[in-house]
Amino acid sequence: MTTTTHFGHLVAGLVDRVQHQQQQQQQQQQRRLQQQHQQQQHQQQQQQRYSNNAK
Repeated sequence: MTTTTHFGHLVAGLVDRVQHQQQQQQQQQQRRLQQQHQQQQHQQQQQQRYSNNAK
């Protein structure tokens, strides 16, 4: 009985850790996507300015 509860605690701890890591990774990915999106918008604005000057 004591060994199974101890094992259960270990597994619960591992699961907590894995879930926490996954959450962090998802947050990082979202941040990265937002940064890429902002960069693309910035590039588009520069291109529009350039084409306006070319006319």
